[in-house]
Amino acid sequence: MLERGIAPDSYTYSSILEGLCREAKAGAACEIFKMSMQQDIKLAQFVLTTLIRSLCKQVLLKGLVDAGEMDMALEHIQWLVKSSPRIPFQFLLN
Repeated sequence: MLERGIAPDSYTYSSILEGLCREAKAGAACEIFKMSMQQDIKLAQFVLTTLIRSLCKQVLLKGLVDAGEMDMALEHIQWLVKSSPRIPFQFLLN
């Protein structure tokens, strides 16, 4: 978009971030988030919550797999599937 002279707005950034989080590409989502911050674009709270939730999921699951806790990782995946699409923000704080 930038190469064509089109500046992304909050809706564009929000859509891209949600898509990347849905595809478990939190690293790329963080880069897009940094770009939005550099351009002083304010994003909706639900988009930020989605990014935080995606980061938590990926770090937790990677840690369990690296520790050889495959059964526990599978339990968490099953719980996340049952809990989706909404996990209260307060849960992330605990």
